[in-house]
Formats: sequence, structure tokens, C-alpha cells
Amino acid sequence: MKQNSFLAFLFFSLFLYGQNIPKITTDNLVSNQTFRKISFEDLNFLVVGDNTPQQGLVFELKDNNSTIKASGLLKNDSSFIATIDGEFSVDNGVYFFDEGNGSKNSKFTVNFYKLFKPSRKFNGLRTSTGNNKAKAERVYIQNYLAKRKLLRETFSKYEKLKAKLQSLNIDITDAIDTQKKKTTLEQQYLVKFDIDPAYVLTEMDIKNNDVIPKLEIDLGKQLKQKLKKDFSADQKIDVEKLINQFESTQKFLKDSLELKLQGLEKKITKDLWTSKSIWFLSASPFYQRENFTIYQPDSTIQDFSRQFGEIFGDVYGTTIGLNHYIKSNISWWKNWYAKAAISVSRNSNRSSFRNRNIRFTEATGDSINGNPITLVSTRDAYVGDKKYQYGTSSDFSFEAYWLPKYGNWPIGLFGSVGYSYTNFPSGEDIEDIEIGRLRLGLLINLKSKDKTKNVLTFQTFLDRSDLNKDPRGEDKDLRFGFKIGLPINIKSGL
Repeated sequence: MKQNSFLAFLFFSLFLYGQNIPKITTDNLVSNQTFRKISFEDLNFLVVGDNTPQQGLVFELKDNNSTIKASGLLKNDSSFIATIDGEFSVDNGVYFFDEGNGSKNSKFTVNFYKLFKPSRKFNGLRTSTGNNKAKAERVYIQNYLAKRKLLRETFSKYEKLKAKLQSLNIDITDAIDTQKKKTTLEQQYLVKFDIDPAYVLTEMDIKNNDVIPKLEIDLGKQLKQKLKKDFSADQKIDVEKLINQFESTQKFLKDSLELKLQGLEKKITKDLWTSKSIWFLSASPFYQRENFTIYQPDSTIQDFSRQFGEIFGDVYGTTIGLNHYIKSNISWWKNWYAKAAISVSRNSNRSSFRNRNIRFTEATGDSINGNPITLVSTRDAYVGDKKYQYGTSSDFSFEAYWLPKYGNWPIGLFGSVGYSYTNFPSGEDIEDIEIGRLRLGLLINLKSKDKTKNVLTFQTFLDRSDLNKDPRGEDKDLRFGFKIGLPINIKSGL
């Protein structure tokens, strides 16, 4: 029955469109409330979405260095979104399992995201012609009529049930100012979207129209007949059922009606959207634990194992980012994400230490055929000219990702650059550190069979972590790596 009603609604909507349609006066496609909901859902998908993992698993390679990253959701509501990221790296073994020599680091970041400048474009009445304009007119009218129909049916049902219970002298809790709520919802979802007043603006205009009444279901008559059938004198009144119907309708009116209106707007107008642009802010306080083995040579100590020490450092700070994402269904090149960020933190001179393999030779005093026997011990450790020290760091970075929409073309590009400056106390005889970073790579998008969802997005890249170092020298500051996922999640459609 519901399916037949829906088909009838669509049939009469098409019939209505075939009539002499007057000018539609609104420039908005959906209400302000629905647009905010759509925009927040866009941000939510970018940060938490499920089509491509938001760096849920990352593995990077640099000789014997490996990094594992993981992320999770902390909070998600209409005010802001919060997530947490964990990063674990080791240059000898596996972070959680091996207690080998070298360096082990862990970093935890809490990310806060706040939407502040969303916008969307659509094939509206002022910006389209021909078939697109005709489709826009039809969608505007269907949107208006569907919302008006829902409001009328809901409030009519509520008032009928309320009146019936009162006629039976049954006490009810009426916690809703129905007239106020109805006026508010009409102001938000109908008045701002009224088409020409001569068409469907007021009840009087509706009565004078010989097309629209065919689209309306006279719930009052239906309910009156139903109540007469259910509660006639020769029938036993099911009071409990009547009360349950009233309470469920009251609950729907209070908690779900506006969500239902927003759902109607989203569903009916979804095919008119052509592009979206999302600006949002991010704030990411972080804490990092640095742990590495340092070589401390001492000629007075003969025990090789006592030539080493463990460094444990605590680094923390905050990163503020400005993010922009834009996507279009009609421009093949408009599908990209960019972020500019500034970070201030307590940093260290950890980057000035170098990982080396230390060899120690010890004579045993024995010999074979006149050749002395020696024992050779080796151990990986970090060496540096200065002691481990904290400083104040400022970091600036920019990154961009581009996935062109060109048929089923699965390849995109991305790049990131960064610069950091760490200042150390003047009395510590430690030079300030300047580091430039660069990463360039390809994005490879794997889609599901229906082509509407992304299964995985791979990043393959070449990376320079410090442009001051020689990529061909002993530092080998040139690495190849790959990631699964992106900093954000990208839908196939809008």
C-alpha cells in the first residue's frame, strides 16, 4: 500500500510538472538545518568515513626502520569530531615484541576537527537550462509537497488521537505546544521554500488549485472513518491501543519529525548537487616518547656493555591546521584536499644523533699457531657530538592530494613539504636545528566491483626527511615507502 501511495505521489508530481508551472522564487535547495546536517556528515566522512581507511594501517620502510600507525574515534557530534592516532616506530626489530638495540619511539595525538565554511553548488533554477532546469523545477516542487504532506499528516493524527482520548475522559500528558512546533517547522522547512504564492503558498491558494489536492491524502477523513470503525458504540474500545498510538505519535513529533523532514530533503534533492567545498580547522595536541641507545665511550671502562646508555625523552606540543576539500561531479580535475599547518612544541636534538654499528675487539691472551685470539662484540647505537637536549621548535607544513575524476582513472598525485626550526638554550653549546622535508608520490585507488566505493587507496612515495643530508651519503636520507589510506576519507560521489 505504501508503495502504491509513493508511485501515485510521483505520478501526480510528474503530472503537476506538465502543467503551467509558475516561477519558483527560492534560491535555496534545502533548509539551513538540513544543509548543516549534510555539511557535518561530509566532515564526518572525511575524518571517520568507511570507504577508505583513515590511515587505519600504515607501514613505512627505510632500510631496517619501520613505522606502524593506528587511529580511532573518540567523539562525534554536531559540535566537533575528535579522534586519536598512535604511531610506533623502531629501527631494529618490531616495536611491541623485540627489545633489541637502536631506537624506539611512540607518539599519541588527539585530533579535534571543527567545520567552519561549508558550501555546495547545485543545478538550480538560476544556474541551469533545458533538461537540468526542468529537473530542478520538478525537484523543488516534490520537495515542498513531500514535507508539507508529512507535517499535515503528523499533526493531524496527533490532534485526532488527542481529541479522542479527551472525549473518553482519559488523562493524557500533552508536553508539546503543537501550534508553536508546527509554526516553527513550517517556517524552517516550508515558508522559505514556498514557490509562487499563486501556486502553493497558503491553504486558500491550495483550495483554488485543481491539481495539488489530488496529491493530498485527507488524513482527517481517513482517521475519522478509522476511529468510527474502531470505536463505534457496538465495539469495545481498545483504550490501551489508543494510548499507545498517541504516545508513539507524540514521541515521533518530539524526537523524530524534524529528522524525517531533513531525510526527505536529502533524498529528494541529492541528484541536483554538483560540487561541494569544505573548509575546516583542526587542532592536534600530541605527546611523543623518545627512547634510543647511545654510545658513550670511556677508556677507563673495559666492559663493552657498560659503554652504552639509554635515553628517554618526552616531546609534546600542538599543531593547528587549516584544511580544504573540494569535489565536483562535473569538473574532472576538482577532487583534491590540501592542508596548511603550524606546530609549536618542546622538541629535542634527537635528529643530530646517527645510528652506527659499534665494534669492540678484546684480546683473550691465547693464540693459535702464533696468531692471537680476539673476541669481537658489536652493537647498534646512536652517536652524537653533543648531549641529548630539549629545545623549542616551530614547524610549518603544507600537503596536497589530487585524485582526478576522469572515467575510471585510478591514479592521483600528492606531495608535502615542511620546515622546522628548533632553538636550544644558549648556554648548552648546541647549534639550533633547521630541517626541510619533502615527500612526493602517487595515489592508487582500488574500487569495488560496483565502482561506487573505494576498497583501498595506496600511497607510494619517495621521501626526504632532512634536506640538509646527502641522500647518497652515509645518512641515506632517501627512502621509498607506501601507505594504506589517506589523511582523509573520500567518497566516490558527493
